Amino acid sequence: MRESKLELVIGLGNPGQEYENTYHNVGYLFVDFLKYQLSEVPFKLLKTTCYMNLSGEFVRKNLRDKNKTNTLLIIHDDSDQLLGNYKITNTGSSGGHNGIQNIIDQLKTENFYRLKIGIRNPEESVRKKASDFVLNNISMGDQAVLANVFEKALEDIKKQFKF
Repeated sequence: MRESKLELVIGLGNPGQEYENTYHNVGYLFVDFLKYQLSEVPFKLLKTTCYMNLSGEFVRKNLRDKNKTNTLLIIHDDSDQLLGNYKITNTGSSGGHNGIQNIIDQLKTENFYRLKIGIRNPEESVRKKASDFVLNNISMGDQAVLANVFEKALEDIKKQFKF
């Protein structure tokens, strides 16, 4: 990954109380975690104000320079990764994530940073479709796992982006 300075970090999710504590809102939850953990936030930190699948327009409007997608970090749930895992990437397809696909379509590039936070149950014997669980409320046990993931991911982001 090329070294960049973060200027804009956006957490994906769905607005509204009914979505507040769902797996699909992991991006929102991570933004809240950052606000709590960082005494000074060295970048613009936002949550989308639209539904997940329409995230691209929100991102496009908030990214000042469309040629600086290497300063953008999108935080989102990843139903292909197991709960407890995360990955930081800086390019690639949407992997079937409609919010990410909409961002790619709006920015006309796949080249932006992503923090993909795994939400798939590792004990699942039959693989469910993402649509069957992403809007479920996060269990207490899974909240504890995510808290640990958030800590590790923040340390990696600090190292990656040197802040």
